[in-house]
Amino acid sequence: MKKFKQLFCIMLSLFLILSICGCTGGAFSGDDIYLVSSSYFMGQAKGYYVDTDNESAIFKTAQSTLSEQQENIDKCLDFGKNHNFNTAFVDVHNENGSIYKSKYINLDKRIPTDDNNYDMLKYMCTKAQERSMQIYAVLDLYNLNIINPEKVNISDIVNNQNVYDPQNQKTLGIIKDILTELLSNYDISGIVLKNIDVPFNAFNVSSEKAKEIITNIVEHIEKKKATTSICLLFDFDNKESIFNKKFIENLNKNLNIDMFIPTTQNKINTGYIDFVNNVVNLNLGDTSIYTINEYSSDNANELQNQLLANATHSAFEGSIIGTYTELKDLDDINMTMIKSGFNAGSFNPLKVDLSIQPKLNITYPENNFVTDKDTVFIMGTSAPDKPITINGEEYKQTTTNGTFGIHYKLNSGENIIKISQDNTTCELSVNYTKNATQKITAIPDNALFPTTSIGYDSNETVNITITAPAQSTITATVRETTVLLKQTQTAAEGMPVEYTGSFSLNNVKVGKDEVKSLGKITYIVASNGNNSVQTSKGEIVVAGRNIPLVAEVLPHSSALLDSANVDKHNGFINKGAKFAVRGKTPITVNGYKQYAYKLSNNQYIQASNANIESVPEECYSKITAAKTHAVDKNQVITFIGATPAITGDLKEKSLELTFFDSDIQINTDDIISGIVTEAKLEDKGRLDILTLTFNTDIWGYDVSYKDGNTEIFIKTPPSIDITQEKPLSGIKIVLDAGHGGKNPGAMGVAGTMGPTEAMLNDAYVAVTRFRLEQMGAKVITTRGILAEDVSLDERMDILSNEKADIFLSLHHNSTDKSKDLTDVSGMEVYYNTPNSKLFADTLMKNLSSSTMSKSSESQYANYFVTRTNICPAVLFELGYIVNPTEYEKITKEENLYKVANAVSLSILEILK
Repeated sequence: MKKFKQLFCIMLSLFLILSICGCTGGAFSGDDIYLVSSSYFMGQAKGYYVDTDNESAIFKTAQSTLSEQQENIDKCLDFGKNHNFNTAFVDVHNENGSIYKSKYINLDKRIPTDDNNYDMLKYMCTKAQERSMQIYAVLDLYNLNIINPEKVNISDIVNNQNVYDPQNQKTLGIIKDILTELLSNYDISGIVLKNIDVPFNAFNVSSEKAKEIITNIVEHIEKKKATTSICLLFDFDNKESIFNKKFIENLNKNLNIDMFIPTTQNKINTGYIDFVNNVVNLNLGDTSIYTINEYSSDNANELQNQLLANATHSAFEGSIIGTYTELKDLDDINMTMIKSGFNAGSFNPLKVDLSIQPKLNITYPENNFVTDKDTVFIMGTSAPDKPITINGEEYKQTTTNGTFGIHYKLNSGENIIKISQDNTTCELSVNYTKNATQKITAIPDNALFPTTSIGYDSNETVNITITAPAQSTITATVRETTVLLKQTQTAAEGMPVEYTGSFSLNNVKVGKDEVKSLGKITYIVASNGNNSVQTSKGEIVVAGRNIPLVAEVLPHSSALLDSANVDKHNGFINKGAKFAVRGKTPITVNGYKQYAYKLSNNQYIQASNANIESVPEECYSKITAAKTHAVDKNQVITFIGATPAITGDLKEKSLELTFFDSDIQINTDDIISGIVTEAKLEDKGRLDILTLTFNTDIWGYDVSYKDGNTEIFIKTPPSIDITQEKPLSGIKIVLDAGHGGKNPGAMGVAGTMGPTEAMLNDAYVAVTRFRLEQMGAKVITTRGILAEDVSLDERMDILSNEKADIFLSLHHNSTDKSKDLTDVSGMEVYYNTPNSKLFADTLMKNLSSSTMSKSSESQYANYFVTRTNICPAVLFELGYIVNPTEYEKITKEENLYKVANAVSLSILEILK
């Protein structure tokens, strides 16, 4: 809004000059300063639309009293002020007439006549000023219903199209007269010429003539009141309209128009994004572009999604929210979602290319594919508007962007599949064999025992189990010991089978007070006349008879297993914890044998998640003192002298901490401070249990280790003000885009011809970050867009260091590609800790409601990034990218906005 911004700058400069000069006399009292800064809002009209038609809340009844009518207006303007709107866009005439006293327009008969001097619009302008707000008058000047037939000869200016002929000079004269009385008699800040395109389209007015007429009107407004903002509201969906891109740009170049308001009837699913992109292509320089976006109780998400689409495109300066009648009874959460939609994010999130190349290509499986399944799901891309054939039979496409998926029945042996479109044919060979296991010539890398270093006591036996080619001769050597491994089952030469062997550590020379590495195991594989040498990644580590095996946990949140079954677990231990190894048990991970260490509570931890200490401490770690201090509303307790493994059981106002292999020698009174009201310590032999009681609910806690000490961070629930337009101010959120860097994650239907899982994760995280920042949150992302390899452990380091309030990891799903993947769809939300379940349930509810995607209940799972106690943490899969229909839905821009709003709403709901 050109003049609007200029006026603000002039007034601000004047204010600064008067302030510096110490001017008195009441020109700029404290209230006046607020009025200046609020009313002009740095040139942005943050507005809501006030309807005055038959359903309007301004008129509760057809025959309301003056006091009732004024009360309705006061409520309307209080709504604006209370929700930080600074502008009311008011229909100053409707199908019933005018809401102000006019010589040319019939007065709305619903306006009370208790006082002959009462003027509804004047009252509204006065009351708006008292609330530091401004009124924009919205006029549909060419509509037949507005004119008083007693004052105007209608037949002279109207034809049968129910609008005035804009080329008629009498029409132009009446319009100028109407504008004059408004500008002269009412303190309005802007004039909105509504449906300005309709009469020009109806009478086929040439672009030059239309420009001439609009110029005449604009110059008249400027002459009468130069500071009034001039706004043109028009339909931007009409392809036949004179108000096309060229006409609008030409009009803007030659006229001082402050605001263009293109409108659309399209919804977020049916063309709104195209509308936005068309508006973005308008070259209007500094002229403001606003949209009118209406709230509907039938679809509360629609308005929020449209606002987010606008906000992520820099062409829009704002939106006019309609209508007051619909908005006035909204609850605080929905109103906050709308209000925050005006705010800016920190960056443009639309950087990831989600387009699908419309070219015939088979993306899965690769040629010469071998399978033991009798079906395969063939995926690919094609031109979306042309038919394709499969082995000469036409395939009916069910998608709009050309991706396809075919569940293909295979014959035994080689299957040749030809897919054609136009003059292009892609050929694929798939070999189906019931026993399709392929021969191997060496030990697979993930079967080379040990894959990580394994600790043993000096009196133990090392048992070796590997997978290798059948009918081979295999020896395993460590230091001076060589073992011949035995094949455990009959198999054809070269087929993968298990080999086993063992050797005792009794004869290994290890000092009784020494921890010694025997080094890696070297395997020699003699197969079919050829010898190969392979070396394990891990080493064999042995502790002398006087030395206990002590291990340090390597990654964050290492799961505790209930048994040898890696799928059964109960809690986790954080990185840096040390524990005594009480035994070992073999486990199977991804089909290969590994080991797990037994802990003092009879649970297990994968050996790959721990490192044997080369200079072990005593089995019982001595904690000699404890101290505590407050961090904001949170509490930190430091245990001095050791770094034992710790698990916890968090309740509403208590936390039970279990210390492994510890000797705790502290005065519990030393940790009673701040939110901690009681501390009870129990000695359970190898385990010590410390129960803390609090005077408030607890949001989460974190265990970390530093400089030989243990730190417990106890987090209280974050607080928000749901009525503010930035309700998440002070809230810290970590967003994790799954995969990335060299790891693309799952490949979608389009393969490399479209976005991979990592690219989709990036796009959704970027838009979600933008939305959360609009609401005031501090958002930390675990990695940049597509650029970095970040380990799972590094992602959890970020969460632990930031002590975040919320953690979300975004992913997309895949599955077995022998199924009919057109039947596989829907979102999934996973959590691990009890304090994450409410967030998971809330997120699933809002995601399914917003995206209308198939969903189930949230599920408990042991995903690495969900294993945290510091805050609610979830991993969610936004759909199956191997289903062509779902893949295309996920890659659409509007789905980004739906997910971002659903996430934001879920966070508001659990924090309110």
